[in-house]
Amino acid sequence: MRRLIAVATIVVTALVGFATVAGAEPGDLDGAFGRCGFADTDVWDGTAFDLAEQVLALPHGKTLQTYTNHENRPAATRLDAGGLLDRTYGTKGTATVASMTGLPSGIAPNTYVAPDGSVYLVGYVAGVSGLKIARLDPNGGRDLTFGTGGFLSVPHLASRVVAGTVRADGRLLLVTDGGELAIQRFTVAGAVDPTFSLAMGFLPAGDLVDQVTTDAWGRILVQTQGGAPPGHLGLYRFGPDGAPDPGLATTFGVPVGISAQYWGRALAAHADGSVDLGFRREYVPDPGVGLVRHDSVLLALAGDGTPVTGFGTGGWLTLDHPDSAPADLTRLADGSLVVSGTTTDGALNGPLWSTYLEHLDATGAPDPAFPRSTYGLIDGGGNTAGTRGIAVAADHFDVGVAARGGFGASAVLRVRRDALAVGAGLTLEWNGLMWPSRFGRNGGPPCPDRGPFWGRTDMSRGVSAVTGAGGYVVDAFGKLYRFSLGRNRPKPGVARGNPVWPGWDIARGVAARLDGSGGYTLDAYGGLHPWHTATGADPPATVDGPYWPGWDITRGVALMPDGTNGYILDGFGGLHPFTTPGHPRPPETHTSGYWPGRDVAQGIAILPDGTGGYVVDRTGKVFPFSIGAHAAPPRPGPNAPYAAGVDWVRGFTFVPPMSPTPALRHAATAATPDPVVVDRHRTITAAPH
Repeated sequence: MRRLIAVATIVVTALVGFATVAGAEPGDLDGAFGRCGFADTDVWDGTAFDLAEQVLALPHGKTLQTYTNHENRPAATRLDAGGLLDRTYGTKGTATVASMTGLPSGIAPNTYVAPDGSVYLVGYVAGVSGLKIARLDPNGGRDLTFGTGGFLSVPHLASRVVAGTVRADGRLLLVTDGGELAIQRFTVAGAVDPTFSLAMGFLPAGDLVDQVTTDAWGRILVQTQGGAPPGHLGLYRFGPDGAPDPGLATTFGVPVGISAQYWGRALAAHADGSVDLGFRREYVPDPGVGLVRHDSVLLALAGDGTPVTGFGTGGWLTLDHPDSAPADLTRLADGSLVVSGTTTDGALNGPLWSTYLEHLDATGAPDPAFPRSTYGLIDGGGNTAGTRGIAVAADHFDVGVAARGGFGASAVLRVRRDALAVGAGLTLEWNGLMWPSRFGRNGGPPCPDRGPFWGRTDMSRGVSAVTGAGGYVVDAFGKLYRFSLGRNRPKPGVARGNPVWPGWDIARGVAARLDGSGGYTLDAYGGLHPWHTATGADPPATVDGPYWPGWDITRGVALMPDGTNGYILDGFGGLHPFTTPGHPRPPETHTSGYWPGRDVAQGIAILPDGTGGYVVDRTGKVFPFSIGAHAAPPRPGPNAPYAAGVDWVRGFTFVPPMSPTPALRHAATAATPDPVVVDRHRTITAAPH
């Protein structure tokens, strides 16, 4: 019999929290990406912080994030579809130029990403005067053909870059201040473009440039603020060659009623000429108190610079996020708008910053299918999460996060655009933590919430998910604990009638019916003990199953989709069928995981369509098995939780999909399934429990 033990944590515990509306639905974190939806792109060294800058969605689910790292160097990291470092990029997933240092904090970004994934780095080189630009190729290598010796010197500059962007053709634009504001363009080969030069002496005295971007036609848009009259905002457009565009050169006032300063934080230009802007509005609501507040304010302009009256109120919209600031925005093909930013909204981080993501329709109304979501970073040390950039993919949004405080590392946050259509796995750790894994390309559910956690005590013994409402964890004594998927999703019903053996480490698994009406608790000898919830009666007693009196050999149990029969897993990986009165035994299984004489197997899950399932060993490695004549299901994605040689797993379950989907299995033309291993355990008929 296994003893309860107190040991150090084996798998890195989650440093992230999340507040979402429903499990595995739009707006939820993809729990199979990185660590519960967050993937670190740089490691904090404990003394200096990273500053994330841009994020780009790449083919095959990969993501590129640029940032200034903890050594104050402009850098880039590429992640694979599971949020792990793509070690084919740069040096083991990260690329930088060791001789470069970044621009002073607060001046401008140090990195600019081209559409093909190449990255421009802007900074200084030790022992060389003046500002320098280097370029990384799409694979993270330093492009030595760029400029001279891999560097381009920026002329007419003391040290100041105000803003920048990369055109669709890969040419870099920088707004510079060498005594007078100007836009300079650089060729892909790394030279100053002699056909382009734009001085901005037309700006009113004291005006500042907040943002610059280009549209689909190559035209340049510059957003300004400040100067005289106080508080006015400006938007100017220029042709691809730098000539002023008479169709748009406007200054506009801000909404009346609040005396405030508006700071440009986001700018997006669209193919139809329209423009979206995001501002941080800074004001003092109570002059007697003097507390400064911030709001996220959006402005939609038509191609001629006039407000879009159908958006918000006269083109203006204040988001319902207290003390917030927008970071990026983009319009989708259907005209809807996605906005990210930082906020202190919600109780997740208290007064500290968290990241928000809004999906608005063309009028500025929240999309009811995409609940407003707020995401924070938690480590007990007091973090803030500054937001930098949105990347749009077919089934998710990637949001760049500049984490600060005790966490200190830049990261990418992945948010689902659709419901979970395939399903995903949950691996149970000995202390009660659960780790999602992806199957196919559909991502995973959000991490479980409000479940048990035993710190340093080896107490968990099994896990089972139900459709749409989390599931159950059983402890060593047989007590059942409920959990939800996503912070605001309800838990399943309270279990009733389940056996509990206080102080006796005898429970070895739990299997819940998919509808949440009840299930079975497995003891160490093979006994199955029914229980129910308020929505159903006790399931019938099981028959024709295995039983090993006095031998602690069982390690898991799973039900077929209809709940009438299933399989018990022994420690060697053998799968033993059982059934209930009036129902046949389930078909023979063919497994790729079997370890005769070795107590290795630790959990079992069956797919919602009943064609196969998975066995997990103590290290977290997952082995598919087929049921009957069906082909074996695919293995999980590359980010499935796994720690070679470490005994940390205590259970495994499959989270049912949130919407109808074809069966999760290889087609008939797929590769040959794993070799069949015959179960050599002798099945013993049921005995009194």
